[in-house]
Amino acid sequence: RIVIAHPGTYNIAFSAQIDRTSGGHAADINIWLKQNGIDYPSSDTAITLQANGQKVVAAWNFFVTTTNDNEYFELAWWSDEPSVRLLNRPANSTPEIPSVILTVNQVH
Repeated sequence: RIVIAHPGTYNIAFSAQIDRTSGGHAADINIWLKQNGIDYPSSDTAITLQANGQKVVAAWNFFVTTTNDNEYFELAWWSDEPSVRLLNRPANSTPEIPSVILTVNQVH
């Protein structure tokens, strides 16, 4: 949960590292925003992974407005293919790969 303490307009920006561990057919992953537990209108995006081992980064931002103290947002994702996941990898010869990086800035 991303809790917004004070009403205003905010930019919620994220990037998510997505990969696919198996399978030979195309598979979609959908990522969208929820506000106070409800799907945020027109926020869903589908990304297609074509093959096993493919990695993509989903990165976009949402401008949202809150009217009450302590409203909250959530990033939601879904795929009907169990081999699609949000990838994280511990540090080895390179730094760790976090599954999601998120930033929130108040713009008004």
